[in-house]
This record gives sequence, C-alpha cells and structure tokens, in this order.
Amino acid sequence: EKAKIGRRLVDPLVYSNFWYLIPAFLYILKGYIWQGIFLTISSFCSYRYHALRESPGLWAKADKLAAITAFLLTIYASLGLTMETQVCLWLEVLCTLVVFYYQPPVNSPGYDKIHLVWHLGVAVGQGIVSVTLSQAVGA
Repeated sequence: EKAKIGRRLVDPLVYSNFWYLIPAFLYILKGYIWQGIFLTISSFCSYRYHALRESPGLWAKADKLAAITAFLLTIYASLGLTMETQVCLWLEVLCTLVVFYYQPPVNSPGYDKIHLVWHLGVAVGQGIVSVTLSQAVGA
C-alpha cells in the first residue's frame, strides 16, 4: 500500500523542509526567538509529515499548527517593516491561499510538484523577512 511506504530523505518534499532552518537561524540570531523556534518546529513537523507520505494523524495536525503559528509570528514580527517587505509577505500569503485552493489532493498526480513549489515560496518569503529584520536591527 503506497500510503504506508515512507519517503526517503532524498525526496524533495522531505529535504525541502530543511530550507526553513536558514531563516529560523537568522530570526534567533536577531532576537526573534519565538519566530525562530516555531519555524524550526514547523520544519521538523513538516519533515515528519512528508517522510511518512502525508499520512493523516499527529504529524499532519502538528505540521498545520506549527506552520500557522510560525506564519502568524512572521506577520507580527514584520509589522514595523517597510512597505516593500510587507508586500513580499502578503504575496506569500496570496501564494499560500492559491496553493491551498488549487493543490491537488495528497498522493494524487501533481501534488508533489505543487507542494514543493509552496515549500520553496515559503522558504524564500521567510528568508526575505528574516534578512530584512536582520538589517532593520543593525545586522
């Protein structure tokens, strides 16, 4: 049964979760501790969820909860930033909504590619915000 066969670390949906650790590290370095912690937790939960081939259960719920928490903390951290950075953040919001609306069901054709693009978009968006926050506090 396909759903019980896990994904390997070389699978892009598995290793792409580690991209989030770069902005998480920058957040922690610049004092945005909770943002860095929850982005790290989100990275781990999403890694587990995808390594188990998107099985419903604890990791599916933990992945969603950690991602939402990290995202809300990102919005809060970016409130004092420039309009350009906020535009990048809201583009990330829009992309997320579009992906969730148009994403094929889990384990169907096209799911892996679209979800991988979402992982990349979130990592880049978090990277932009974390670098901008780093510059805003005198990095």
